[in-house]
Amino acid sequence: MLSIICVLNNKDILDKYLLNSLEKQTEVYDLVLVDNSNKQFASASEALNYGGALAKGDYLIFIHQDVIFKSETFLKDLEKKILELPKDSIIGCAGVKGRDGVMTTISHGNPPRFAGNIKIKKAEKCQTLDEVLIGVSKKVFSRMKFDSTICDGWHLYAVDYCLSAAEIGIPIYVLPLDIFHLSSGSSMDSYYYEILRKVASKHQKKVKTIYTTMGTWPTSKIKLEILLFVIILKKRNEVISIYQIFIEPKGDQFKDNLGRFENSKEGWKQKFLLEIEGKADTDLKLENKYFKLIGLPFYNEKLKKEFEEALENKILS
Repeated sequence: MLSIICVLNNKDILDKYLLNSLEKQTEVYDLVLVDNSNKQFASASEALNYGGALAKGDYLIFIHQDVIFKSETFLKDLEKKILELPKDSIIGCAGVKGRDGVMTTISHGNPPRFAGNIKIKKAEKCQTLDEVLIGVSKKVFSRMKFDSTICDGWHLYAVDYCLSAAEIGIPIYVLPLDIFHLSSGSSMDSYYYEILRKVASKHQKKVKTIYTTMGTWPTSKIKLEILLFVIILKKRNEVISIYQIFIEPKGDQFKDNLGRFENSKEGWKQKFLLEIEGKADTDLKLENKYFKLIGLPFYNEKLKKEFEEALENKILS
């Protein structure tokens, strides 16, 4: 039997979408609703772990409230698909395994549109799954809960769960499931990036790149910080569409007596980076309103704030 676990914050949406679909199902199921209307839970991980502990089914399906099953036999078909996979596999309806993009069959948004890049016809292995639906066997869930310390908000809990599961040899599959998801899932606020940093740090020893339905992310701290900084700044400044940025990370051992780089043996190199845009060969005529060549001070963790201010000033200038 499947347990359907949903965290709700809008009863009208729950009734119109998920519950309306469940009432039409031919298969018996266990339903666990976790009401977060009054914000009792601080994170999805915390709420879903609470709901998962109450579940009675052999397989736990964590799902959003604004989902519609397009078939009355959806749960029956889903259970059959799960049994065809290696035992204790983790499943979802939208997943990513590389740079080719999102694998799925679902539609989302208003008006409805295809929610991915690759329309699958069979179960496909992937690295991570989208949070709209993730299925876990009760056996696996008893061993490994959602990480409420790392994922302390409402983003990336399925991504982190998949990466953790893969590290102990549990396979991850995206299945061809015929569902509609009202939300287009396009919200990426500052909380998303905060959690992403923690997820990347947690898994950086095992994976170099995290592929998600919302983007491709390096786990290297420096690379991720630079990428996120550029993404955030581009949202504020859409004039320049191509940035050629020269950055060199530099350790504390290269600092001068003042804990900086200006008077160190590497100082000449930082000076060159800072002057590169002014002294670049003007005959190349590369810089225009769409392309900008810039140089930055050395990146050093202890001087991170200074580096970020320089990056922001350069890009927005």
